[in-house]
Amino acid sequence: NDPLFLMSNTVISKILEKAINKPNGQEPARDPAEYYKEFFEEEGKCKPTNQVVEDQCYDYKFRWEGKDYVFKITTSRAKDQIQKPGIREGGDTDVGKFYKKHEKECISFVREDRQISAGNFGFYNQTDARQRWWSIEVSFDADADDLLGVHNNKQGVDFTYTKENDPTEIFEEYTSTLQQAREQLWYELTNRIERARKAAWKEVLASHKEFTERSGAAGGGDEDPLPTETSTTQRTRTDTDGERAGQFDEDQKSQLLDRLKEKYPNIEKEDIIRSIELYDKARLRGCVLYAASESEQLWSITNVRDFLIVIINSEHEFYNKMIGPLKDAGHVSALSAIELFISSLAWEEYTNFGTEPSSRIIGDYRSHVGLHLNKYLRDFEVNDDL
Repeated sequence: NDPLFLMSNTVISKILEKAINKPNGQEPARDPAEYYKEFFEEEGKCKPTNQVVEDQCYDYKFRWEGKDYVFKITTSRAKDQIQKPGIREGGDTDVGKFYKKHEKECISFVREDRQISAGNFGFYNQTDARQRWWSIEVSFDADADDLLGVHNNKQGVDFTYTKENDPTEIFEEYTSTLQQAREQLWYELTNRIERARKAAWKEVLASHKEFTERSGAAGGGDEDPLPTETSTTQRTRTDTDGERAGQFDEDQKSQLLDRLKEKYPNIEKEDIIRSIELYDKARLRGCVLYAASESEQLWSITNVRDFLIVIINSEHEFYNKMIGPLKDAGHVSALSAIELFISSLAWEEYTNFGTEPSSRIIGDYRSHVGLHLNKYLRDFEVNDDL
């Protein structure tokens, strides 16, 4: 396995082979199988599916006590044909789902040619599915173990995101202690990883923008750019609850934009605007969205003048063990049932308990339910059949 996707003949070859043998029946220009043929060669053999991000692959030297410690930084991003294999949501294909396993581990540390740690390390929000399309690797030799904080079992690092440097601490190459050198290294490494991440993310967004413009739909059709509910959930709710009486006015659109930008800082403003236009066009009374939160609540609600946004916490244990696997496996009916259940709870809360002190009591109740559910699921093993 190669987290950078820059090597030939890796495990993704099996996924590519499966994908090219499963055409979707669309014209070749919209059939992912046609695009994946470029990368598959024969059983067990494939070409790299990523490309390097120029100017973000280099050796970085940190000098302390008269010695150079070398860290090799390598940055890559998925090729356009992988991100957008004729369709806007390349992440929905088997290849895209293989990349999804990497979504929460886009940054990895490699010691002596062996990966010992991977994660987001506080550098990015995992909510946007497009995060899966880039990778950063920091490789180093064993002599840098103490500086990076490599664990005794060589299975992890203590390195953390260190954006602010302590102004009272002045790093001196020959006199600073190990702790001072470590803090300086983490600060410098954070800046370099952040620059690499931004460069890779810029290319991913550029690929997305180019595809939507080339597809001829200022926004790529009727697909919602935000991580949202299934079409079954949306249709069922509209059939039952009815449509909005009228369109959004400009003030309401502006408020929705501000609220959604706050929830999804990594999603382009133009995409959020397009989502709002889709909600307006369909005259929806509300929507279910997914967003990461440190809250213990499984779901929360926010409204803009009677447009209710139900936000399911993608960091909650119930999402990780139940909802997420259902999404990955494409079990739409089961996923829609959960979304509709949560949506019904949220709407009743908003309709009948939306004023103080009721709203505060219900909010506390939601928190306690979320905590209790977390306890249930902490050691719960999900059946692989999901």
